[in-house]
Amino acid sequence: MNLPKLFLQRIENQIGKDNLPLFVKAMHLSPLESIRIHRPIDALRKLNLLDHVPWHTNGYYLTQSSITGHHPYHQAGAFYFQEASAMSVVPMLDIQPDDIVLDIAAAPGSKSTDIASRLGSLGFLIANDIDARRAQTLMFNVERLGLSQVIVTQHDPHHLPTLFPHFFDKILVDAPCSGEGMFRKDPSSMETWSIEHVQSCATRQSYVLEDAVKLLKPGGRIVYATCTFAPEENEQLIETFLQKHSEFKLINHPLNTYFDSKSTRGVGVKLWPHLIKGEGHYVVVLQHTGVTQNATKFKHRMKNPMPPAWKRFAEETLINPNILPNFALEERLFQIPTSYQYHAALHTLRAGVYFGEIDKNIFYPSHHLAHFLQPQDVKQVINLSIDDARLIRYLQGEEINVDIEKGWILIAVDGLSLGWGKASQGRMKNHYPKGLRLTHTHK
Repeated sequence: MNLPKLFLQRIENQIGKDNLPLFVKAMHLSPLESIRIHRPIDALRKLNLLDHVPWHTNGYYLTQSSITGHHPYHQAGAFYFQEASAMSVVPMLDIQPDDIVLDIAAAPGSKSTDIASRLGSLGFLIANDIDARRAQTLMFNVERLGLSQVIVTQHDPHHLPTLFPHFFDKILVDAPCSGEGMFRKDPSSMETWSIEHVQSCATRQSYVLEDAVKLLKPGGRIVYATCTFAPEENEQLIETFLQKHSEFKLINHPLNTYFDSKSTRGVGVKLWPHLIKGEGHYVVVLQHTGVTQNATKFKHRMKNPMPPAWKRFAEETLINPNILPNFALEERLFQIPTSYQYHAALHTLRAGVYFGEIDKNIFYPSHHLAHFLQPQDVKQVINLSIDDARLIRYLQGEEINVDIEKGWILIAVDGLSLGWGKASQGRMKNHYPKGLRLTHTHK
């Protein structure tokens, strides 16, 4: 790896000449693989987890990189591949169950899914990304983990303050940056690096941070993060911000003790690859000093009586038929967070849990609903072990043998929901989404 000379000069200015060889040596090591566990089960021991990531309760390093996104446990939402340093960000938000949260540049969703897993029924997250393709990936990851308290949107962040002025308790600004901290993981990113690119990123980041101020309620918290070492995008930008906004103060989060702050002039922390087991990152906590205000709470109910098609499906399929959608868009049914007022002006890709749709008075359950439900919620379940040959056939979209005459079946792997099948006369039609099916065997 040929690190740019000007880049190395700038690093030396930050960490000193004596530490530069350690940094360069670390940058030539292979990056570590790590995951964040979402649904803890004993079977995850088969993934060969190594050390615990010390700054995240559910973070673990992997002993091997042969585990891919095609692994059945990953498809079932048991874990999320996330770089270890990136796991430091969400804990600093100090999410409470009833918080209303915004992730302003959320795709592909590693931090959004972590935030959502910490929310209760009265809290919700708007996970936003301006890029259409990335927002679709974000939506898929929310669906795969079966999350219910998330509104996935594709919107220009600059327009959000007009829709949600001073509305959020917590805001994550995981700012698009020059990516210096990812050079080891993605060497091709060095090709676009330049001082001009760093300065351009810093300008864009300052605009996004100003938008976040307009979106935050008094007494709220902003966590600003990048995956770069550049002071222009990190401590210098935050120093300028604090000079302009006296209503904010820095918070020295307890997690800071894991990381080096000597080279950030006390403004946030930098995660250096020669000091920790992870890539380069910068994180700072900005606390608004105003008095916290409670947000308005809403209660959603179906405008029309519950559709008969849903009622039939629920009575035939669910243990508890009172698991109900509370919002309808034409023939599509959703269960959106009760404290979220659906905003028609917002370009929304997914509002809460998409239950499914009604076609010719028949309800067809969604893949999201399969992941939202647990096997104990469904009357007819086929629970396959990781070694069952039928598992791969199901993931490939094939029919599998079942001892069930008719009705919807939830397919699970070692107790983790995977998707739907529908039995008729002892044969099961595979309803695993075509876009997710395996094209060849993965173990």
